[in-house]
Amino acid sequence: GKGLRDIKATERNGKVVDIIRVDNNDEVLMMTKGGKIQRIRAEEISVVGRNTQGVRIMTTDSDEIAAVVRIPPEEIVDEEVVDESTYIARALGPVDVYLTPDDTESTWSFEDTTEYGSKTVFLVNEIDGDWYNVHLPVRPNGTTGWVHVDQVEIRTVSLHVMVDQSDRLLTVFDGDEVVLTTSVAVGTDENPSPNGYFFITDKLLTGDPSGAYGPVAFGISGFSDTLSSFAGGPGQIGIHGTNNPDSIGTAASHGCIRVNNDVILDLSDLLPLGTPVTIQA
Repeated sequence: GKGLRDIKATERNGKVVDIIRVDNNDEVLMMTKGGKIQRIRAEEISVVGRNTQGVRIMTTDSDEIAAVVRIPPEEIVDEEVVDESTYIARALGPVDVYLTPDDTESTWSFEDTTEYGSKTVFLVNEIDGDWYNVHLPVRPNGTTGWVHVDQVEIRTVSLHVMVDQSDRLLTVFDGDEVVLTTSVAVGTDENPSPNGYFFITDKLLTGDPSGAYGPVAFGISGFSDTLSSFAGGPGQIGIHGTNNPDSIGTAASHGCIRVNNDVILDLSDLLPLGTPVTIQA
């Protein structure tokens, strides 16, 4: 049509929460302060309703809408595999993280980009009103904290990386579907790869394909249990290529997960920031 000229807020259609432009191929994600989530394709919203006094998409009862998010086609995933663990909170600016939503002073602060220049993201663990409980890239492994809805935007990811240390295998899943499986090198007995539930924090082009980390290195939110620092860093675990392909399939690293260089290039194309990574014994 000719665009939106005004919005009439009445008792029937309620107050304006947000205004976003969507195309028919987009999805609209709505979250209430109580944690209720509703997703709908824009093309399924009645045109007649849009042009009159609105169309009812979800019932909130006494709850209130906390956020409305546009999900473009390239980020739409099968609803059967979407749950709270696949929501990624992406920093809009500096982010303050609290131990509880009731705290008046933050416990952690993060810039909107990491020290390696990647956009700061967090893996969402729980939604409670205006707050997201998120996994944090800090010691000790498994730490979570609370961020306010105003400081982040929500993205989705359907992919999940599973590393089985016993079998020396890395598998990428899209929902229940196996996308890629490859042999890996894991940490030694002296410096083992930590087990746990992590997420990708950084994606780095090393600039040295023949170097120890290969052409690409992912930082993940886990840290070594035995090394407080390594190679000038804080002992953060990564997934990266290698200049020692004979080590693949063995326990040879200081805790990182090594893959062949052709595989790390495939992973670079596949995995966005925030992708969950499970490492198990």
